[in-house]
Amino acid sequence: MVKNSLEFCRVCGSAECTEEFQVRGCAIFRCLDCESLFVARSVSPPVYNEDYFTGDVYASYQNDPAVHKNAQNLLDELSINLLPGSSLFEVGAATGVFMEKAVQRYSAQGVEISPYASEQARNRGLDIQTGTIEDVQGENRFDGIVAWDVLEHLEDPGDFAKHVYRLLKPKGFFLAHTVNIDSAFVKMMGKRWHQFYPPYHLSFFSIRGATMMLHNAELNPVSLTSKGAFRSVGAFAARYFPSIKKLSNFGFNINLGDLMLIVARKP
Repeated sequence: MVKNSLEFCRVCGSAECTEEFQVRGCAIFRCLDCESLFVARSVSPPVYNEDYFTGDVYASYQNDPAVHKNAQNLLDELSINLLPGSSLFEVGAATGVFMEKAVQRYSAQGVEISPYASEQARNRGLDIQTGTIEDVQGENRFDGIVAWDVLEHLEDPGDFAKHVYRLLKPKGFFLAHTVNIDSAFVKMMGKRWHQFYPPYHLSFFSIRGATMMLHNAELNPVSLTSKGAFRSVGAFAARYFPSIKKLSNFGFNINLGDLMLIVARKP
């Protein structure tokens, strides 16, 4: 492999990287410093419109039982660290599935990049604005910030983490659920791994890379652990077999080691 002088790591910012392979017409690079993988920066992220939530990627995001089950599981994980009544901010809140559960325990609000999804959430009375974390004003505002299956979508997760630090109160918690390329399953699948899905997925984290990202943002890692998920047949079919995507009511729990739960804390 030859080092590429035009790319730099989306996760840690290093310019030491090599092209590994191509997926869906997009070059995937490996960072030689943090060992994370990332899509070439020439690839722009997509527009998250109604089709994304109702057919292109999810058969029906709002009605997908896997989305609801995973939201409940992640809320239970959050409850280990965040006391009831605490202020909570969700980034990438989508249509508000997690938020609807979270408001029963926390003073919760959020932000969502998709105008369609954020409008759906507001129509159900949830405090979710349209935009990104960069649009959220202020400092030291929240006891907890969560980003569920968001980091892999980001153009610059390192910069994102710095905004998390800005918005967290001292001793506040940051929790994220994202991909883990250190998994033996990922190594076995190679470029066929289903999470290599540009332009929707842009950043693919190693444990080392995620840890470096947190340290660079002055966030203290608490734990980075394998965390599986409930998968619906419908979500899988919407991507690979659109003709059977109506099977969204069927699903299964699975842990292939390719997903992880990140818990970090602001000093």
